[in-house]
Amino acid sequence: MKRILLSALLSLIIIGFTYAQTGTIKGIVSDKSNGVTIPGAIVMGENKQTTTTDVNGKFTMKVPVGKQTIVVKYIGFSPTRKTVQVEEGETYELAFELEDGALLNVVVVTASHIVTGK
Repeated sequence: MKRILLSALLSLIIIGFTYAQTGTIKGIVSDKSNGVTIPGAIVMGENKQTTTTDVNGKFTMKVPVGKQTIVVKYIGFSPTRKTVQVEEGETYELAFELEDGALLNVVVVTASHIVTGK
């Protein structure tokens, strides 16, 4: 019985220790051409952490300790990435300026309806 309790306690300590090894990345995303912030941009970390920017173009996300590459995407803009070395319990502030990307292909849809007399 003591062995089971000791194993359970050790497991909880290890889980708690690995869970606590995170840092925080805060940032803002804006349009490089005019400085206007971009709400709704997708912000992705390497370990599948994903968030979006708020109405003011700001975001916050927890990431594991170590080298992290953050990618920001938004329709009509080229994806932008930055790499940061994250230390436990630290907060990092990043500013992303997105540049206009390749234009999307334009699709024109037309239709006509012909009515003939009977």
